[in-house]
Amino acid sequence: MTPLDDRDGEIRELFAEQRSMDRARVPDYRTMRARASSSRQTTTQLGRPLVRVAAAAVFLVAGVLAWQRIHRAGTSHSAAVTSIASWKSPTAILLHIPGRELLRGVPDLDSSILDRITPTTKSKESGS
Repeated sequence: MTPLDDRDGEIRELFAEQRSMDRARVPDYRTMRARASSSRQTTTQLGRPLVRVAAAAVFLVAGVLAWQRIHRAGTSHSAAVTSIASWKSPTAILLHIPGRELLRGVPDLDSSILDRITPTTKSKESGS
């Protein structure tokens, strides 16, 4: 045997001792289960009415705020509509791309797009 094999044996023994100490500290499953279910019952019995009262208070406050907002907004409704109608997107300028005029119309199948871009001698003669 090498010194490493002896060390492995020592480590195995130490881990075995640690496992047995851990097993001695672990409580019984049934005890833990009974303790968990008993604490859950007392918590839910006390907590449910409190949660219901808190939820009712939140709904009441939200309802009052919504009612006030509806009745207050009725007077300034036309101002809001005009401000929304006149709003312009700050990024709308990004939609204006070079060559946009070329993409607006439907091209003729028997003509080239280059005929629209570059003036030809025919268009100069016909225009004068």
